[in-house]
Amino acid sequence: MQAPDVDQLLRALGGPEALRTIDAYCDRGPAVIAELFAALLAPLPPISDRNGRAVFEDEELCLHRLATRHPEAFLAQLDAHPKLADQGAVVSALVHIPGPVAEQRLLAALKRPGGWNRWIALRGLLRRGCAAVLPHLPRLLRDRDSTVSFTALEGLRRWGRGEHVPALLKYVEKAAPGGVNFGLDAIEVICAREGRPLPPEHPGPRLESVAVAGDAVDLHVVVASCVAVDDLLAHVDARAVRSPCAGVVSAIDHDPPHLRVTIRREPASP
Repeated sequence: MQAPDVDQLLRALGGPEALRTIDAYCDRGPAVIAELFAALLAPLPPISDRNGRAVFEDEELCLHRLATRHPEAFLAQLDAHPKLADQGAVVSALVHIPGPVAEQRLLAALKRPGGWNRWIALRGLLRRGCAAVLPHLPRLLRDRDSTVSFTALEGLRRWGRGEHVPALLKYVEKAAPGGVNFGLDAIEVICAREGRPLPPEHPGPRLESVAVAGDAVDLHVVVASCVAVDDLLAHVDARAVRSPCAGVVSAIDHDPPHLRVTIRREPASP
């Protein structure tokens, strides 16, 4: 197809020609980033037969491709168009750019307005394994957006220290039932990691973990899945990994080649 301009790209988003148009647009090279960023600062053309979610997903895909192919040009244009730092698709694209500059932009996005953008940035930093996010997590645990606070809870489970237990206890006091359990799980993981006793507010040890190593991982559960004793959790290099107890999947940590599935045991019957 003939190389599309930015107007043709925007009108194709969310439609049947979106992927083909995105491919052709990105093939034009890094110069298209400047015109796309300028266009994104203006209202998108109204198209009545397009699903808003599909439009966003296609916009996100296009920005991801440009960020991956031309990271330096992408960051330079973001400097030139700072207002775009408040657009979720742009923040999401930053996750795909390695290096400290993109990381600092994602950390800055944790303070931007809009819970959606804060969540995208936080989720991206956790996926990147960015431990520099740790000082931000106690504040984000109190975020008014529940998706942000719940994701901060996951970050504290992974990297939190004993000094973070009081903040987690405060979270547990106000959280919904699901959040209470995951908050208590995070406290148990931190205390086990540091050899600390559990605080008196904690109901006691409840977690069982299965850790295996291998190259090919096929998960059969997700976080919050209910499992019974000996239920299949995953196949790792064609080996079956099964649950040691009845309960709920509390966490899945996959840092190749290592897989760890943590189960919160079902309370004993009275």
